Amino acid sequence: MTTRNISAFALLFAVLFIACGARAEQLGANPEAEALYERGNDYFQGDNGTPINKEEAFNCWKKAAEMGHAPSQHRLAYCYHFGEGIAQDLEKAIEWWRKSAEQGCVKAQFSLAARYYEGAGVEKNLEEAVKWFRKAAEQGHAGAQCNLGFCLFNGKGVTQDKAEAVKWYRKAAEQGNAQAQNNLGACYFAGEGVSRDFSEAVKWCRKAAEQGCVEAQYSLGLYYQEGSGVSQDNAEAVKWFRKAAEQGYPEAQYCLALCYLSGKGVAQDDAEAVRLFRKAAEQGDLEAQHNLGVLYYNGVGVEKDYTEALKWLRNAAAQGSEKSALFIKEFYEN
Repeated sequence: MTTRNISAFALLFAVLFIACGARAEQLGANPEAEALYERGNDYFQGDNGTPINKEEAFNCWKKAAEMGHAPSQHRLAYCYHFGEGIAQDLEKAIEWWRKSAEQGCVKAQFSLAARYYEGAGVEKNLEEAVKWFRKAAEQGHAGAQCNLGFCLFNGKGVTQDKAEAVKWYRKAAEQGNAQAQNNLGACYFAGEGVSRDFSEAVKWCRKAAEQGCVEAQYSLGLYYQEGSGVSQDNAEAVKWFRKAAEQGYPEAQYCLALCYLSGKGVAQDDAEAVRLFRKAAEQGDLEAQHNLGVLYYNGVGVEKDYTEALKWLRNAAAQGSEKSALFIKEFYEN
């Protein structure tokens, strides 16, 4: 990519409020615990005609958790973590997630890994995070597979191994995980951990973009703009830049602004370019700040305003933009 680097290796975190899976439910389960577990579900979600009562849900799961019921332990940890039905207590959440994870509950393993990665309720420990991501990944958890790939790709808590990262990204991508699809596409584009293949890059990027992954939408816009792995098509580039820009992605707002400024793939519109540059600039995008300053200086798409021009040029210069600093210097000299 020559326009912008692809931001492709985001780490996916979510504490999922769902059952641990059949294998985990069988571990330590008994009819009384199962009944308490289901009653807790009804109270928490208001199912089966039961009014929502999160305190009662917590009480049901606590009783079942103390009987060794892994799914209830997972849900109890969730309650402690988010303060649902009980005062928030991150240490208690870790305690119960660990109990559930050690019984093989895949969601608890994923949640425990995420807490170790973030250092939430427990001292940050990337090696321990990788350990639990791997356990969940080996049970087929797509989010854990994606995160394990991220750790392997970047050498976080484990020896860097990009080929191994690609393996886990692929497993998650094939399950439909959008972040993994985006990351796998980026690996194919850059030839990292796998042979470079623009067609494969576009294939996986498109899958992620169609699921709403903002990074993938932006990257797909760049592919169409530059003709990488796909026929060059400015209108299609604008389509994908717009989707990402509407999600507030500053790089896409910047690129879409350039399209409006040049009239490539869209009717030329200086005022719309200014609007988009401003959105990106307000999020700290250096190039957008510089361009917005120049447009104010020249009165393109907006009334000429040297004060506003200097404001944005100084913001860009403060971030290290040499061309903004030079522009300011010449401004004062003239």
